[in-house]
Amino acid sequence: MTELLSLKNVGIKTKETSQQIVTDVNLTVFPGKTTVLLGESGSGKTMLVKAITGILNRSHMSLTGNGFYRGTDLFSLSEAERRSWSHHIALIMQNPMTSFDPSLKIGKQMATGFQGRRSDVYGQAAHALKTVGLPRPKELLKSYPHELSGGMLQRVMIAIAMMQSASVIVADEPTTALDVVNQELVLNELNKLRKTGVGLLLITHDFQVAKKCADVITVMREGRIVESGEAKQVLERPKNEYTKALLEASVLCRKG
Repeated sequence: MTELLSLKNVGIKTKETSQQIVTDVNLTVFPGKTTVLLGESGSGKTMLVKAITGILNRSHMSLTGNGFYRGTDLFSLSEAERRSWSHHIALIMQNPMTSFDPSLKIGKQMATGFQGRRSDVYGQAAHALKTVGLPRPKELLKSYPHELSGGMLQRVMIAIAMMQSASVIVADEPTTALDVVNQELVLNELNKLRKTGVGLLLITHDFQVAKKCADVITVMREGRIVESGEAKQVLERPKNEYTKALLEASVLCRKG
């Protein structure tokens, strides 16, 4: 199967203190598959997300290794060149409440960066909102972010990714700030996109989330990959002691 996204020996460290944040990370995302990057807070997951999506601050952070998208090394591109590739990889951020400009209506924010007549772009936006299951999409376009719930805003972000026709979606802890009902709604919408051939990289600390949607699970600890394999194998027969401890803690939390 052709790789959509492939990380090769990726390292990230601070330029000022040379503190190593991420070390020798290898990871692959395939079309129509979900790769889950799982680890505790502070393990380097979010820094890796920033590198993949081109928002890592290169003036303060040193990035080594390769990040291939369909064979092109995104890490070697200039900032201007990276911008021209940015629509291929969509980012769904952890906190939907801070992902939108509170002073702009949803329609204006969804339309930003898209070419064409305003009516056509807004029509595409309304269609995307309807596709992700949001009611009264034309009315939602006239709403401000604070008028929507966190779950609704997450689905707006998924709708924006659909408008981009992104072939890779990076979802950084997309269910953390949501209640159980909205967690299910968001995961279901991401799963629908996966079925269309989109490759998903889902970042989480929650084994239960991984269990629901992962094809491949990669476990990260202190900036390093400690285990990676098919989801069934990692969930049922983990090899690494850290993975076993995380899984046991997840089971105890669920029982509690």
